[in-house]
Amino acid sequence: MSRFQYILLLLFPLWILTAQDSYIGPVTFDYSGDQNGAFESVLFDTIPTGGALTATNSDSIWVSIFALDQTAPDTFDLFIAFMQDTASQIHPRSWDIFQSDPDNIEFLMVYAPGIDSSFISQFSTFFSDSSSSTDSINIDSIITSIIQELMDDVYISIGGGLEIETASDSAFSGSFYGTFLKGEITWPLPQINISNGSFTVDKILSTALTIKNTFTPDSESFSLDYPYPNPFNPSTTIHFYINQQMEFVTLNIYDISGNHIETLIQKSLNSGRYSIQWNAQNYSSGIYFAVLSSNYHSLTQKLYLIK
Repeated sequence: MSRFQYILLLLFPLWILTAQDSYIGPVTFDYSGDQNGAFESVLFDTIPTGGALTATNSDSIWVSIFALDQTAPDTFDLFIAFMQDTASQIHPRSWDIFQSDPDNIEFLMVYAPGIDSSFISQFSTFFSDSSSSTDSINIDSIITSIIQELMDDVYISIGGGLEIETASDSAFSGSFYGTFLKGEITWPLPQINISNGSFTVDKILSTALTIKNTFTPDSESFSLDYPYPNPFNPSTTIHFYINQQMEFVTLNIYDISGNHIETLIQKSLNSGRYSIQWNAQNYSSGIYFAVLSSNYHSLTQKLYLIK
């Protein structure tokens, strides 16, 4: 496993889990021009890397559809679409590049072929920095920062459109197309055309994983440390600390869809520090969650299994 793969695997859970609502699903399209081919959102041949993030504030919702395609062991193509709407939730509608107000960007697509981990690390900071205050997210500033920082490396949409064709409380789907010019100006102008774009994304983290961390007045009584090693194959050790006797403690493993995988602990525990190993030999590569719960609150850590 190369350093590129570790960085990318750590990046995608960050994107998936920092927004108010998170989705996962395939993003595909054909491209032609400076380069020709087909894009499919899969990493390491098994891990899906397409999805969407949404967040709302008092008067709008923003949506980001993203995907990575691994084209070689250390080379990746990145696609991102940004949309902003004055509605309070996702609903069927369309955006057109030509109708966007240049002073108030509400739709933009970015395509970056042949990138490496340093590009992705830069890009991820824009999401992590803004995710801590989603109530005041300004999509204009995010887009402007990305363009200024990465201008020479990406193709930016100058025409095209995106349509959300179906939408529900748990999923949405649609199509897109576009004409993209590279930020670095050369002659002839570097251009890529995207056609037959489609996305179908489902909301992740079922009820089992929508547990909010709630605390007793003594918030130091309960902690869940970062598992080690992580990423791992096939075993990792989960450490946690209890500062007082608890009548009922559970440690459960869930997959990225919220399905219960295993129960590692389910009993009364005295105060102290505990370690338990999870062997994932019988499970496929992907993102999992360790959820430690008591009668008072729950804590969650992400697990990255790579085979």
